[in-house]
Amino acid sequence: MWLCVLALTCQARLALADDALPAPQGKVVLTLSGAIELHGQGDQQGNEARFDLAMLQAMKQYDIVTVTPWTDGLHRYRGVRLSELLARVGAKGDWAIAYGLDDFHARVDLSLARQHGAIIALFADGHALTVRSKGPLWLIFPLSDQPQLDTPAVANQMVWQLHRLRLEP
Repeated sequence: MWLCVLALTCQARLALADDALPAPQGKVVLTLSGAIELHGQGDQQGNEARFDLAMLQAMKQYDIVTVTPWTDGLHRYRGVRLSELLARVGAKGDWAIAYGLDDFHARVDLSLARQHGAIIALFADGHALTVRSKGPLWLIFPLSDQPQLDTPAVANQMVWQLHRLRLEP
């Protein structure tokens, strides 16, 4: 009997280890905190999940071709679907505060982002986003494909130079 319990315990630990985020090897570009269940290996306090660019690039990438209020014409943005990133860290709740490098912050409706396939863009028109081009990360909604999203309230949620998301329960 105790062998069965030991075997089940080992299997559970291995499953948890498979779900754990690896420690970032490069510069951290995105930190998720707040109402999350899965945390990074390199986090000593257990309240943040940290990602470097390589970790984000290793996730499935999606394209959104859209206009934005801050750019001219259509552009192709490529990045991680926000809903998949949130699922990866076990995010709870329907709201987050998104912070840009310039101290701008906005409350993001995660239900809306999930429903409409918002991405955290790493690339624009095939080029890596830089701080000068509103990167290295930019939260993008598909404004052109879904015109009902093309409102000031949604545009305000499209935080560029994104570096932190604090999930609210």
